[in-house]
Amino acid sequence: MKKEIEGFPKYYIEDDGQVWSEKSNRYLTLQTTSAGYLYVNLRDSEQKQHLKLIHRLVAEAFIPNPERRPQVNHKNGDRADNRVSNLEWVSSQENILHRG
Repeated sequence: MKKEIEGFPKYYIEDDGQVWSEKSNRYLTLQTTSAGYLYVNLRDSEQKQHLKLIHRLVAEAFIPNPERRPQVNHKNGDRADNRVSNLEWVSSQENILHRG
């Protein structure tokens, strides 16, 4: 399943973390931060470039956040595993507990 990324027309996030560009008609190559998180650079409607973390894009698109928790946790601890089933919204305190 895929959903258009809010604020970035013609870019889509899939529930497994892949990013599709309708502009280039292909999946974008994901890059890795020094901390091990996957990210992609997207251009908004004004062509300004934005670094977007994949786990946040997946969570924002597919996981309800009624308590408005600010952070996303990888349940299995693997920062490269961005499947929706592996992600959850957490508080800062909860995220610290998961790291330990």
